[in-house]
Amino acid sequence: IARPKIPAPWRTDRLTWGVAITYALTLVMFVSATKLTTAANAIFLQYTAPIYLLLSGPLFLKERVTRIDLATVIVAFAGMALFFVGRLETDALMGNALAAGSGVMLAAMFTLLRAPGATAQSRPQAMMLGNIILVVGLLIVNAARQDMAQFTPGAADAFGLVFLGVVQIGFAYLLFGWGVAHVQALEASLIGMLEPVLNPVWVFIFLGEKPGWWAVLGGAIIVAAVTARTLVTERARPYNTEAVLPAEI
Repeated sequence: IARPKIPAPWRTDRLTWGVAITYALTLVMFVSATKLTTAANAIFLQYTAPIYLLLSGPLFLKERVTRIDLATVIVAFAGMALFFVGRLETDALMGNALAAGSGVMLAAMFTLLRAPGATAQSRPQAMMLGNIILVVGLLIVNAARQDMAQFTPGAADAFGLVFLGVVQIGFAYLLFGWGVAHVQALEASLIGMLEPVLNPVWVFIFLGEKPGWWAVLGGAIIVAAVTARTLVTERARPYNTEAVLPAEI
């Protein structure tokens, strides 16, 4: 895999900028959400991205909407509403809102990546540009706080950053990219759905964080709706190596 060449900002087209900005906002909103609400709430609400794609596809990409698509949207939004009821969800309203916003941004990013103007060269360029935007933007924000001491990373912080960047993001996408070329699209999609299911399990085991029951029910409804829609729409396709990337990036 070669590092993409990044053109000068004034030579970068608007579509690439759009992908980069939505990518950066997706990460910022999701990470902020995990600090303000439970990990289960954050991942399940971000996982509503496929639902927004069902809405953005017909509007911007002229894709056809089916009855199963509409039913999926209705059921998933009903599940999403459960995150905003109950004691825990009310206390973490801002975190839930940011997590839902990250789902919207992720859907917007995927929509732009699927736009006719997106190319095999511009997609990695957009990802690289998005990371540059994150680094520069967050450095400016932290410098403006005028209290840099608490933002100075120690050895453990540096190790965590390297681990997340290399293993959790880098190796994960390398393995996923290799895997989707060797399995059916349906299988890849369903395996990807294990992420929002297992995320709160790992957090509970290692951190003892317990999600609210309303969030568990809402997340189960969302995953069930997306799974059912995937099964219905993909069962007629004998083999397809194309798959959508997982929600967490």
